[in-house]
Amino acid sequence: AIHLAHRLRAAYPDGQLYADLAGDTDHPASPGTVLGTFLRALGVPGTAVPEGCEERAALFRSVVAGRRLLVVLDNAADERQVRPLLPGGSGCGVLLTARTRLSAIAGCHFVDLDVFPPVAALALVEKIVGAARVAAERSSAVALIDLCGHLPLAVRIAAARAAASPDAPLAWLVAQLTDERRRLDELRIGDLDVRSSIATGYAALGEDERRVLRRLALLDAADVAVWTVAAVADLPVAAAQRAVRTLVDRRLLDEAGVDHCGQMRYRFHGLIKLFARERADEEPAEA
Repeated sequence: AIHLAHRLRAAYPDGQLYADLAGDTDHPASPGTVLGTFLRALGVPGTAVPEGCEERAALFRSVVAGRRLLVVLDNAADERQVRPLLPGGSGCGVLLTARTRLSAIAGCHFVDLDVFPPVAALALVEKIVGAARVAAERSSAVALIDLCGHLPLAVRIAAARAAASPDAPLAWLVAQLTDERRRLDELRIGDLDVRSSIATGYAALGEDERRVLRRLALLDAADVAVWTVAAVADLPVAAAQRAVRTLVDRRLLDEAGVDHCGQMRYRFHGLIKLFARERADEEPAEA
């Protein structure tokens, strides 16, 4: 999002506004607080900034009317948080990122970010550890990104760990990641942690969705239909469908296509399945 905002700078000559909405935390940013920051950045004196969110939103739209501004709203929680922050002028653009698809906001063009294709994942490893090192151990580099499931954060962490140990062969790191029971432990460096990233999405789920995730992870099936979800989670089919829809929206399950019976199939990303299997310890033994 930041990269795209820089590339769009010429199209929005009156400037850019940025806010981290902290949507994946326990304390998402208040729209009123963000509007106060925007208004002061646009030259409104602090004493002239209204107290209420609605009044701030109205003033914000008045101030940006006729301007060409790009507003970057990063890490949004939901539509209610975002709506007051949308400028009214047609000359402004909004670049919005969120863990879930905010379908209730009208006029959006959605771009779903999937995992890296192999070429992009390998290119990231080359930029971090060096093209010469990757060329010398290309098969190990390919195995490394495969074990990361091409997940951008996981690839970034694995490459950073390799760069931090320049004398160790890439094959050594591959060996560390091969053990599924340790893989999430290995995919962390500094404040980057795959397990914590997935846990943030898991923490925002209801109990039905958590149970579905935990129990599905115990199956060895490549993909499942909703009736399977209902059976393993002890839910009515309608409730299972709602739970699966939430998990797909939160990118914790992926749609795998329609089967010959006309039913949508669902599957895990490998690292999310490992996380869910860890959480399956919360299930009673009889389940």
